[in-house]
Amino acid sequence: MIPERQSSANLSNNTPLLGGTPNQSVDNNLGNAASRDGLDEKQPSKGRKRWLILAIVLGIATIVFLAVFLPVYFVVIRKSPTAESGSSTSGGSSDASGTTADAPAPSGTAVPTTGGDGSIITLENGTTFTYRNSFSGFWVHNPEEPFNNNARPNEWTPPLNTSWRWGVDRIYGVNLGGWLVLEPFISPEIFQRYPGVRDEFSLSQAMVADTANGGLRQIEEHYQTFITEVDIAEIAAAGLNFLRVPIGFWAIETWDGEPYLAKTSWTYFLRAVEWARKYGLRILLDLHAVPGSQNGLNHSGKLGTTNFLAGNMGIANAERTLDNLRVFTQFISQPQYRDVVVAIGLVNEPMASQIGLDPLHSFNLRAYDIIRSVTGYGEGNGPIGPSQAGRVEAPLWSYKLGLDNGWIPRDPRDSVGKCAAVGVSTPVQGTFDAFRTGAVPSPTVSAAYSARYPWPPTSIPSADVPISLLPTFTNTAAAVTLPVPTNTSAPASATAGLDGWFNNDDRTGGIVTVAGCPYPNFYTATFATAPTAACTGS
Repeated sequence: MIPERQSSANLSNNTPLLGGTPNQSVDNNLGNAASRDGLDEKQPSKGRKRWLILAIVLGIATIVFLAVFLPVYFVVIRKSPTAESGSSTSGGSSDASGTTADAPAPSGTAVPTTGGDGSIITLENGTTFTYRNSFSGFWVHNPEEPFNNNARPNEWTPPLNTSWRWGVDRIYGVNLGGWLVLEPFISPEIFQRYPGVRDEFSLSQAMVADTANGGLRQIEEHYQTFITEVDIAEIAAAGLNFLRVPIGFWAIETWDGEPYLAKTSWTYFLRAVEWARKYGLRILLDLHAVPGSQNGLNHSGKLGTTNFLAGNMGIANAERTLDNLRVFTQFISQPQYRDVVVAIGLVNEPMASQIGLDPLHSFNLRAYDIIRSVTGYGEGNGPIGPSQAGRVEAPLWSYKLGLDNGWIPRDPRDSVGKCAAVGVSTPVQGTFDAFRTGAVPSPTVSAAYSARYPWPPTSIPSADVPISLLPTFTNTAAAVTLPVPTNTSAPASATAGLDGWFNNDDRTGGIVTVAGCPYPNFYTATFATAPTAACTGS
């Protein structure tokens, strides 16, 4: 220890005060001293003289030792942070490095703002854990600089403050399924509380009726515990660099008849963003569930029929979905977020076999135009793109399960080429065209393509009336703006201009029903009376 070396050096420097060199005998040192003092021949007997000399030597040695050691002890050794930190903190278990895991951080201790493999991270609740990253990754987190993008998850991934090169840098990603959009086969325990529920729609209905057990707040408890900061740290430590975060439309708002927990999951998405920023991960925001259901499967929110681009509410539900995409894009395009949330997925797994490709092409083109009207074009505007045990037991649905059991390589680069080796081809070969990644400064969709796929589409399946008579919404409401997080430790300059809305030139209103017009149920979409003329309102 450094303090010990310093103490030893101090003592050694003062040893010559006793006379001679450290290796000389006491008798010789004292003899020289007696001679210098001019003692006469009338000396005590040899025995008494020897004891007297020894007492004098011990007295001098004691005085010198105390004079040297006490200042060293109180000034150097006792104040040494190394000596203080050597004792373990109760309430936690020590890992191999001797640091305390899952224990409160010592009070009054400065919390580090960056670190790599073996560093100690203090969580919001005051507990700590040791960050293990064998791929040269490092984390960065400074509450006074909440939008610092210096972190890097590993040596083969550019840090967040460096541009991602689409088609050049390789994505090693994982999906946070079953978190902000509940799925029975990924988060089975919460569904098992209510036998018979099969999707988040019916689960929400059951919880609303169950106020004794917390009602819909049970879902927020799931948000709080299903994914934590430690999970995100372990994802970075596993050599990955991307998170796909599924989210439902109810993160923005719900309308009458929709039982989902509204405007809550967005708070937890923002937590994921800040954790991703801390550990150098990038995010794909995935609109996983849209109004009306895009495929009738339980991960769309409601099991049943497809009412997105299909059925009597197909156009209205699609219009609302387009507005959801606009609201999300306005938020993530802000300078504080665009380097972390670098891509958006339009709609997860629309049922193309029911909807048909032409309506989907029309929707995708319309979504593209709306998103680009917010972000602009050019470089940096990125691509648009159950268990009875109560836990996930299938490795296909849990990267961590595969990693813990050795089914997945520790280094994700070792997985490259595995699909091709078993005859599964990858859908994209080579690099992306520049227009597909927003890397050109002007619109790139040809007029012929736009004419071929107009909005709204010329027809959709399962509708009882022509497209011109189907219900639609209007843009006359106030636009919804997603809330920004509160950064109490940051100076005002760090959050200046952060308001959830990137492009102030976009002044289009929000989606709302046309006053006086009847609308079928969003999910069953059966007309009480089939319309014979377009409803323009009262």
